[in-house]
Amino acid sequence: MKLLAACCVFLASTSLAFEAPTSFTLNGEQQGEFEQQKRIAALPIPLLSRGRFSFSPQGGLKWQTVTPIASLMTIDDQGIRQSQNGDIIWQKDKNSPEALLIGGVFNAVLQQDWQQLAKDFELTRVATEAESSGWQIQLLPRSEVIASYIRQVDIYGQQRAERFVMTEASGDTTHIRLEYQDLSAQ
Repeated sequence: MKLLAACCVFLASTSLAFEAPTSFTLNGEQQGEFEQQKRIAALPIPLLSRGRFSFSPQGGLKWQTVTPIASLMTIDDQGIRQSQNGDIIWQKDKNSPEALLIGGVFNAVLQQDWQQLAKDFELTRVATEAESSGWQIQLLPRSEVIASYIRQVDIYGQQRAERFVMTEASGDTTHIRLEYQDLSAQ
């Protein structure tokens, strides 16, 4: 959680100085499955979790871990809450810096709102071997406080953000892969 708390520094707005992917505009509900892999230098194998997510601009994000330990993280206009078996085990009020920034970052990434992300990170579009195979955006923290925890974040996608790699200052990494469900078929 210290890592997430480090993301709580707000910076002045900055204009976007890179060519943003324009293949897909997202502004509605999204849901699907995720796989998260945490690689910690002191451990011989990565920690793996899987689950489901749902997001809407009005309702926020629900990040439901199914394995290895069932839990639910909710980020909405009330703040951030993590619960297990219906009991809240961690929460931050909607006015806390953590809730404001973490909620803003998740919202911006899932909607590909590059202008919002540029407030706290320098964004660089990284050339890929073939643009048809997708795009990569590298985020470098603008704040020394954030940089003391996060070295960089890489976002990969084709029509939308599909994979994230966060490298912490310690060298530990978190890999998140998203598989979206087609909501138009419902």
